[in-house]
Amino acid sequence: PSLIGLLWLLMVHLQRHLGALMLSSLLSIGSSPVVLAKGWPVAASALGIIKTPGLEVAALMRMLSVAFAATTASIFVAGGTQSILVSMAVAQVIIRAHGTDGLMDTFS
Repeated sequence: PSLIGLLWLLMVHLQRHLGALMLSSLLSIGSSPVVLAKGWPVAASALGIIKTPGLEVAALMRMLSVAFAATTASIFVAGGTQSILVSMAVAQVIIRAHGTDGLMDTFS
């Protein structure tokens, strides 16, 4: 299903807008593991994100965690009532599968 979604995105949206195609290509290249392994330590020290060498991975993980949380929160808010209903349904399935003790141990 994700391949179909990517093909639809490429054929319908990105084909008409060259700027969006270039941006998605650059973001795809910039988020590859090789570029992150080689370029992130240099970029982190140049941006002043880290002060001591060796903490580049921890800084990247912290920034990605914040980005993922912000993305999840914005999707949840944008989804409205359906997001709340789906979240409650997923929570009920998790509680039935793992029990309330396992769920509380996960969040504590």
